[in-house]
Formats: sequence, structure tokens, C-alpha cells
Amino acid sequence: MTNKNIDFTEFTEVSGTQITVDQLYRMNHRYSWVKDNLKESDEIIELCCGCGQGIQMLTDKVSKYYGTDITENLLNKAKNLNNEKASLSLSEANNYLKSFKGNSIDAVIILEAIYYFKSLNEIIINSKNILKEKGKLFICWPNPSFPGFHRSDYSFSYPTYDEIIEISKRNNLNVKKFFGFRKYKFSFKTSLKTKLKKIASKFNLIPSTMSAKIVLKKIFEGTMVKMPTNLDYININDGSLYELDKEDSSQPMVFYLILEK
Repeated sequence: MTNKNIDFTEFTEVSGTQITVDQLYRMNHRYSWVKDNLKESDEIIELCCGCGQGIQMLTDKVSKYYGTDITENLLNKAKNLNNEKASLSLSEANNYLKSFKGNSIDAVIILEAIYYFKSLNEIIINSKNILKEKGKLFICWPNPSFPGFHRSDYSFSYPTYDEIIEISKRNNLNVKKFFGFRKYKFSFKTSLKTKLKKIASKFNLIPSTMSAKIVLKKIFEGTMVKMPTNLDYININDGSLYELDKEDSSQPMVFYLILEK
């Protein structure tokens, strides 16, 4: 269960605020990946939907979207989008999942949020219970073995390749697709930034709030852009994702996983 008392507005990207070009690309990328793997008849749930930046892209494809978040400020931004296909609720994720009938949903989506749940097993079980046969669970999260990895504030755990495989088997879920995002070949500049970030993380020098992080990002990342209300679909058949196995599981920056019931 996530902490209901935290205002995640301070710890996540919010439409209208400044983000890096890379952050915007990665948001567009992960939502485009999900969209590519959905059907027009699907009814889907997004947990931790934030300010709803991915709602328009997903509802352009599916028949019904259900979303939830525990931060009212973020959810109000999502509600202001007035998307006719979207039904939004302020709720803790596990309680929200339990409000649905079993075998009633085609897909559950958890993008860059799985680490905010105290029990990974619990959220996966509750997701599985409401999925139809062959229903899918989409998860995207940072690889804790990647050089320069930094743990987000108020997070609980970042599963490794082995851990997520074990949890999937324990819950009788099939690993439909497991991808690594961007197997980087480091330039000197990228390598230097990664080393500096690792040092800053080790000595707790990375600020916790988004406003403070923006200052550092302007220094190290350069150009900043305003986060849009709605993300843009991109064609990701560009080699940015590759089939993952245990042998190279420490290499990708981010894990992309589809589990099937």
C-alpha cells in the first residue's frame, strides 16, 4: 500500500511544469508501447495515473479507461481533461482494484509507480483477480542494477529481473514480453553524468522535490520543455526496446514487462 498522506505532486512530473527533453521522450515512449499492445475493444485500468498525461493517447485506442491516484491535486488535473471515455477515482490502488468484479478488465497498467507499493505481490494478485483470461498487466520501472540508478523518495522496492520472474511464476502469470529499454553505449559525457549522479546519490545530495531537481537538471541536461497536458504517440520500432534475458538483465536503464493471465 502506498502512503496516502504524501502529496505526489512534489515527486512526479506534472503537466505545465518544466521537464527535460529525455523525460518527455520516455513518457511518450512507455505510453506508446502500451497503446501498441492494446485492442480497440479493451477496457483498461491505469493505477497511479497522475495528472492524466496518457489518457488521451490510450483512449484513442481503447473503449474504456479507468484511472486512479491517491493525490487529489494530480487527479483533479486529469479530471479537467473531460475525456468521455475516462472514469477517474481518488483511491488507494489496491482498494480500487478490489472494487471491480473478477475477470472483468482487459489490462492493468502501472507505469513508473510499482516501487511505491509496499507489497509488490499484493498489487499483482489484485490486478490478476480482475483481469479476464489472457488479460495483461503492463509494468514499467527503473532497473536498480543500472549505473547511476537513484531510488525515488518514499519508494519501497525495485524488483530485479530474477525477483519479478519469481513473483510471476508464484502467481501463475505468463511472462508475455520482457524488454530492456535503451542498451546504452556510453559517450564520455553520458558516462560522466552517470558517475556524478551516482556520487550525488551515495552522499544524499540529490534533492527530493521536483522544483529543486529542475535546477540540477537544467545544469546537467540543458534544454527544458513544458510537460504537455496530453502526450504524443511515437513509433517505437527504432531499436530502443530489445528482448531481455537474464544474461543482460543489468544493462537496460528501464524494464518493460507484460504479464498475461
